[in-house]
Amino acid sequence: TAELLGLIRRQSDRMRELIDDLMDLAQIESGAVPLERRPVRLHELLTEVADDLDAAAREKGVKVEVAGDPEVSVIGDHRRLGQLTRNLIDNAIKFSPQGAPVSIRILRDSGRPGFSVSDLGPDIPKSERDKIFQRFYQVDRSRSKSRPGSGLGLAIVKHIAQLHGATVEVQGEVGAGSVFQVRFPSAVA
Repeated sequence: TAELLGLIRRQSDRMRELIDDLMDLAQIESGAVPLERRPVRLHELLTEVADDLDAAAREKGVKVEVAGDPEVSVIGDHRRLGQLTRNLIDNAIKFSPQGAPVSIRILRDSGRPGFSVSDLGPDIPKSERDKIFQRFYQVDRSRSKSRPGSGLGLAIVKHIAQLHGATVEVQGEVGAGSVFQVRFPSAVA
């Protein structure tokens, strides 16, 4: 009975997360999301999110490192940018092999601040890179049971970035992992 109750609880938690993600994505896509725009220091935001995900990282033996200029800021909604960064960092942890590092770098060049999230997990084939930002799309569906997810996280990332006038790109090399880079329109500080 206890085993069955645990299974029901886990499945209902996954269902609730899926419904929450779908509702959130629908609201974001509709443009009905009011943004509370203010200066957001990227280092503080990224460190806060990395700290929130520390238990998941420790469970996999993954070390998450945030580096870069602590003064770089963007104008945006702190909560929504936290959601964007959480999805990217959570994916990097989830797809990294046991004991691998996740590197988060604050970028500030050519007047466009931003950050990158790099992992050493399986790379994303070039032919799949545009598709990964679509709802429910997963590169390797055969692994979906070992790496649970709704396939909505990167769609949410893309739409939150667009609401902020930012771009999201993914790069990677075969066997060398993936790098997601988010760039905002202009620097604040």
